[in-house]
Amino acid sequence: MNTLGRNTQILLSSIAIFLLGPWTVASGCIHMDTRYDRSKFKETAREALMWRDLSDPRMVNLVLKSGAKGEMPPDMAWVFPLPSVPVEYKETEGDIFGELDKSFGDFAILGIRGGRDGMIAKGVALQGIIVHEKEVVGDYEIVPIEIVDETSGGQELNHWLDSQGYATVGEELQAPYLKKGACFLAVKVKPKSESVELKPLLIRYPSKEIKFPLRFSHDDRAFDFNLYLVGEDGMNVAGVPDGVGDILTQELDEALGVCPSLADLISEGGGRSITRVALRGANSEFMIRDLSEDPGI
Repeated sequence: MNTLGRNTQILLSSIAIFLLGPWTVASGCIHMDTRYDRSKFKETAREALMWRDLSDPRMVNLVLKSGAKGEMPPDMAWVFPLPSVPVEYKETEGDIFGELDKSFGDFAILGIRGGRDGMIAKGVALQGIIVHEKEVVGDYEIVPIEIVDETSGGQELNHWLDSQGYATVGEELQAPYLKKGACFLAVKVKPKSESVELKPLLIRYPSKEIKFPLRFSHDDRAFDFNLYLVGEDGMNVAGVPDGVGDILTQELDEALGVCPSLADLISEGGGRSITRVALRGANSEFMIRDLSEDPGI
């Protein structure tokens, strides 16, 4: 668990995509209605980056990359849990994950563990949830759903999701994230072609932890996932079982030197390092539901 501050900032660009009609929800892998032929649809990216700003230690950043190609439905959507209601959204530019891949190929590895290969406006208040007003940011339509009562919030969340065409969220997926003040983001996009590569979406929100909500994932499809974490030298990565992931670390200053998109987001290394956690064979080599905690620092 990190001890650097209380506000978190996320960039979404590699979250799982969920085809609509009806929409399904989770954060780890693609889901689609049975009317769509899975063989005609392929996800093209699944990566994430998280860090905390030196200039404001309350702020943490997460970048996720989403992409898909094939026969697209009219809409795609997902639901993503956060510890609190975001205060800002913003699309970003640049091939940050392509640059990070190059960086980790070119620079020396400091450590490795082997394994298998905008402010939010006030919204509608119900008894257990607050449905905040919709935010439109580039290609994204975002509705934050704030939990105000843990007892009834989950039921009301599912009622709202069902009323909007989303599939409901099982209790086992809700449980780790259903806390007073927490937020579930309902996000949707409309594909414009047979190939979808979404720009990273910056999200800022208060949090005491830097954790990626991987356990909010269905277990009916296998996938690989890369998570990049920026922190102090010698940081410990939690939530990664032995034998299921590779952990690689390099100096942040070195990565900034070859990653201009990263440098646009992180101004200085400050004696920090960047670690890549490569999880291979989720829901095949290991089951997401068996994780005791989400990966993070």
